[in-house]
Amino acid sequence: MNLPYKYDLPNSLAVNMIITTLNRKLKKTLKALPHTYLMETDNTRTRFTNHGLHMNKLGKQLITCQIATLLYSTSEQKNLPP
Repeated sequence: MNLPYKYDLPNSLAVNMIITTLNRKLKKTLKALPHTYLMETDNTRTRFTNHGLHMNKLGKQLITCQIATLLYSTSEQKNLPP
């Protein structure tokens, strides 16, 4: 899962710039590993609480659905006939 932004800090702050760089590096690294999957989350501001540090209920539900879909698709691929 990629790193979420910190909306409690200004965008120009180095922390959010580092998070963007780390997400790019993570994506590039995991492309080389075929047995891994990067779950990219939606980092829009509406998915976070008022103070911007934690995900709100909608953001958590969307991540839960993404995880469930990923697990379901992975289990379906393993059940394919040879």
